[in-house]
Amino acid sequence: MENQNTLLNRLKESFDYFQILDNVSDFVYYMTLDRKIIWVNKAIRDSYKVEPETMFDRFCFEVFHSGKIPCAKCPVHKAIETGNPQESENSFKDGIIFNHKALPVKDKEGKAIGVLVITHNLSLQRNAESAIKKTKSTLETERMLMDILMDNIPDRIYFKDLNSKFIRVNKAMAVRHGINDPKMAEGQSDFELFSNEHAQQAFNDELEIMKTGNPIVDIEEKETFSDGSIKWALTSKMPLYNKEGKIFGTFGISRDITNRKLNEEKINLYVGELKELNATKDKFFSIIAHDLKNPFSNILGFSELLREEVRDNDLDAIEQYSNLIYSSAHQTFRLLENLLDWANTHRGHMIFEPEILSLKEIASEIAGNLIPIAEKKKIALKNAIIEETMVSADKNMLKSIFRNLITNAIKFTPRNGIIEMSSFVHDQQVEICVKDNGIGMSELTRE
Repeated sequence: MENQNTLLNRLKESFDYFQILDNVSDFVYYMTLDRKIIWVNKAIRDSYKVEPETMFDRFCFEVFHSGKIPCAKCPVHKAIETGNPQESENSFKDGIIFNHKALPVKDKEGKAIGVLVITHNLSLQRNAESAIKKTKSTLETERMLMDILMDNIPDRIYFKDLNSKFIRVNKAMAVRHGINDPKMAEGQSDFELFSNEHAQQAFNDELEIMKTGNPIVDIEEKETFSDGSIKWALTSKMPLYNKEGKIFGTFGISRDITNRKLNEEKINLYVGELKELNATKDKFFSIIAHDLKNPFSNILGFSELLREEVRDNDLDAIEQYSNLIYSSAHQTFRLLENLLDWANTHRGHMIFEPEILSLKEIASEIAGNLIPIAEKKKIALKNAIIEETMVSADKNMLKSIFRNLITNAIKFTPRNGIIEMSSFVHDQQVEICVKDNGIGMSELTRE
């Protein structure tokens, strides 16, 4: 025990910072040259909660590791052998990693008198380094996955700052605007990519989102680009929050629905055409039911009279009724023919076959077919077209023109009115006029 005290006194004499070592958090202990502990610092005493005397005059591997032989990487032996500081790391069975520094302690004459060992627990540091490495790896993986998503998703994705300037866009959005590298869009705004009208609307939307925190979900936007092209997009816009829950921008995703919108317009057009065809069909059947009823009634009535006169052998009456039947049948046939032409015109199935026609004859034929309708309103039909007026036109189309003009005139002319047809020649062109004394049209209707 006296020898140990002597060594301790020499240690205190040779090392001015002895009191400091007793207060550091690392394990510090002093060993003789035969590797036996003769002093431990406060950190060791507090950790093991035993009297330090129980550790004295024992090997370090017995005290700290319950072992029977020195640690394989123990730096103490080499420090004693070389007289120089040595350092090593040891990993124990409980997973704790220690860094051991063995410092030879020498007297004033430079003679080694013992070894001071400083042991630092590296587990927390290594765990932190491992966690940082794992976190970094996770972030790199997430960034890689994000980049893959941003580069391959067909929808347009963007992130904006508080000034509505892009901080990131995906590849699809960059390509749509003719930008080769998505990074080139950073710092730009909608005003540089779209028309002012669309950019202003988007800017207003984003201001409202940042003000209220309320997202805009699945709205259909008409996008007008700076080159004049127009597209449609289904868009959702959201507030962008940081870790503190504060809004620092917006982000959005847009899906091009231009083809869908064009198809919808085509469908609406087809629906409109179908409605028009159905209306034409209904009108056609209405006209047939109305306009063919009277002629056929005449034919049936005269036929009945003809049968009776045949029994009486009254040749004059037979001739009279035969002529009336013929006239009614002929008129009915022409009416049916005109109705079929009218139906074909509205269905778009008429073929243009021009020929030289007498305008007056065509007008007279159509007017004659419409006389029964005009007589119901006691409207007089007057054909004032010059006899010699000849035109090059498709007969069925010309009839359709007269039929529409006269029918409309009858419709809007009051009872006891007059409808007059006339024509004028201007530089080898013929102007057809159907004049009535109806209510007419206002300037707004004409426009």
